[in-house]
Amino acid sequence: MQKNEVMNDFKKLCEIPHCSCETEQMREFLADFARSQGFSVNVDEAGNIHAVKGEPKICLQSHYDMVCVGAAPNLELIEENGILRAKNSTLGADDGIGVAMMMGAMREFANLECLFTNDEEVGLVGANAFKGKILSPNLLNLDSEEDDRVTL
Repeated sequence: MQKNEVMNDFKKLCEIPHCSCETEQMREFLADFARSQGFSVNVDEAGNIHAVKGEPKICLQSHYDMVCVGAAPNLELIEENGILRAKNSTLGADDGIGVAMMMGAMREFANLECLFTNDEEVGLVGANAFKGKILSPNLLNLDSEEDDRVTL
């Protein structure tokens, strides 16, 4: 997975409105993307997207909603000295960068499970409502609050 590819995916995600409780366009984009990569896709009543391909040993999980303040969801990206930010709004990197990393993994791996949860920023709504069955023996959450550890 190339760093530039992940950043290009992240920038594409920034073009799609996905404020908490207003995630329909992002949900359609991600479900269509997963299908285009050969994944079977189930979208549940809470808007969670569960995508499976092959015989996965790990499930990657990120949420696809963002906190919107200021000009969001109309993001104007500014890149200076290797730093990406949004003008007059939040950037949505929590957890947009996790979603972009999952997109890269979906292109690269034949055996993978992905769970994109909805409306995490307003109380873990999607994660709490998920009733699907995770097939993989391990789940890696790509939205950790701790910079110095990975939790499986």
